[in-house]
Amino acid sequence: MSDPILSEDQARRLWERAAELQAEAARKREAEKAQSERKGKKLLKGEGDPDLGYSLANIRQAGLEAGIQADFLDHALAEKAILDLEGGSEGGWWDGMAERFLDAKELSIEIRRAFDFPAEAVWRALEDALTNEPHELELLDIWGEGPAAGGLAIFEAPYTYEGQGSLKYWSSVSEVRRYMVQIKSEDEGSCTLLMRAPLRRTHRIHGALGVGLSGIGAAVGGVLGWGTAAAIGAVTGLAGIPLAAVGLGLIGGGTIGTERLTRFATIKGYRWGLRSLEKNIQKILTRVDRDLQRTFRPQLPPS
Repeated sequence: MSDPILSEDQARRLWERAAELQAEAARKREAEKAQSERKGKKLLKGEGDPDLGYSLANIRQAGLEAGIQADFLDHALAEKAILDLEGGSEGGWWDGMAERFLDAKELSIEIRRAFDFPAEAVWRALEDALTNEPHELELLDIWGEGPAAGGLAIFEAPYTYEGQGSLKYWSSVSEVRRYMVQIKSEDEGSCTLLMRAPLRRTHRIHGALGVGLSGIGAAVGGVLGWGTAAAIGAVTGLAGIPLAAVGLGLIGGGTIGTERLTRFATIKGYRWGLRSLEKNIQKILTRVDRDLQRTFRPQLPPS
């Protein structure tokens, strides 16, 4: 893969995202949040020529000088590549609006699993599981020296509602279609696997769906409210200002109530899809672990 040249703004966003990823990992390991934020601020002082752009080597060097590990820069680069495939890595006003509508605080899902087997064996078993039936993901790219050596692999799920219960099915339901995989070797032939998926695509789609349905629901609620007010007027003989007050009250109540109900349902569906997706990934990793156990630790024949 060729070494990309990034603009000053792209490099800054990449450093910032890498700093965020490192800060998230640090928090999960109970590291101090303040120290992570200081490192994130320092990275903005990286050297380079804004007119010529920043090479990957420049970005890595500046990140290392700021205390950001190369692994997190790799994750940020791979995440940028995925977001570019999904409509652009630069977040806009709509992304913020969708995240607020969905009350979405997470930018990605992240699943870790420890294996008591060599990294190369885990990678081969996982690649075989993901790319074959029933999941049928495509291996799009590999960053670095390869997933078994600490690099990153990028997988893409086909968009289909066939194969119910498979990863390709839940990827389509949740609108999360691309995944990053990294495997790090540990002591004594063990390793740790990290699987991460950016959520910008699902935020955009569920946000657009929810906002659109809320608008339709609000309009329907308003019409029903006014119709109810008219019916009350016909029965009770209310007219003029009293009827207008009743009408506005029912319209407002119908509009607000319908919008809240629609938002509630959208958020529930969004979160249900992500939970189901994560459960499916965990099942795949459990199956990989069991297959490796049968390979490396075959049961002894009964005596």
